[in-house]
Amino acid sequence: MAGESLTPGGYLNVGSIDCVDEIDAQQLLGYTLYKDGKEARVSFPLEKFQSHVAGRTFHNGRFIQRLRKKVASLHNVSLEQGTVTSLIEENGIVKGVHYKNGNGKLLTTYAPLTIVCDGCFSNLRRSLCYSKVDIPSYFVGLTLTNCNLPKENYGAIILAHPSPIVFYQISSTEIRCMVNVPSENVPSVSNDALNMRHAITGGGMTVALSDVVILRDLLRPLHDLSDASTISKYLESFYTLRK
Repeated sequence: MAGESLTPGGYLNVGSIDCVDEIDAQQLLGYTLYKDGKEARVSFPLEKFQSHVAGRTFHNGRFIQRLRKKVASLHNVSLEQGTVTSLIEENGIVKGVHYKNGNGKLLTTYAPLTIVCDGCFSNLRRSLCYSKVDIPSYFVGLTLTNCNLPKENYGAIILAHPSPIVFYQISSTEIRCMVNVPSENVPSVSNDALNMRHAITGGGMTVALSDVVILRDLLRPLHDLSDASTISKYLESFYTLRK
């Protein structure tokens, strides 16, 4: 149930507007907060934008497949899918990856630049990140079918005790409900992913796609991706810019 929403900034920032078409994505204009019998509507500041600009909520898999299809259609892109088992490093420089293809065959590929998108179940984290992350709670999610939210095009956040509950539409007939469970006994994910966002913010996908834009702009002046020292110099500002 991860990555089911884009804020308006994510919708605008990454050029993926057509990738939310034809997947039954729903417009998201903001959230309604509920607490102690009272409610308050919090809208995204969209006054200066055209009417199609809004957040979007959807099935993550449908969105990802649209992104993959768009990328694969580019003449200078070859799409290869597999499961990476380890990075290939020489003198502290990543040269490529070992991976298994769909048939389970172990293959090796080399590249002048390797970008690792590290999810919570990644087996690469221990070689890239050494920080220990505290996880005070986790979400239990379920799908509600053929029912309506109180406000059309608005998610709902119930500020309940002891923790919040979130609702948002992921298709024309389905609503995602996420219940935050405060507990230290969380399912093991071999420590949490680097910079993973709390699901209640709905900002994870926006952050991920925004990172792509920042990396694109930083790497654009380079003509030789095999020059590791120059790449490192250009990427020094990445973590500052992304904040």
